[in-house]
Amino acid sequence: LVAPACLPAGRPANNPDDVKGVLDLLTNVSVEKRLLRRARSKAEAYGRLDWESPPGTEASHYKVDPQFISDIYESFIIPLTKDVEVMYLFERCGKAPPPPMLCPDSTKTR
Repeated sequence: LVAPACLPAGRPANNPDDVKGVLDLLTNVSVEKRLLRRARSKAEAYGRLDWESPPGTEASHYKVDPQFISDIYESFIIPLTKDVEVMYLFERCGKAPPPPMLCPDSTKTR
């Protein structure tokens, strides 16, 4: 967990009970986009059924749709990681951790 480096003096935002403020400090949209591109790229490279056609082409067939892998990261893995980081930070600051949000983005549809 690298979250303590994001917070000044190890304190969550200005208000130690501000979960949204802590989440805002933990969120780096450009890093998340890069992670999603990398997950999709790896799924394209390592999930191919036919190795003759290059990844990302229409002729490629995959074990699992690379976009599905990216969606799993976006809807579940990233939000769950943030939940754990928020709970960790609250405990580090001596506060009762907030209840987990349990994937707040999982209801998002494309």
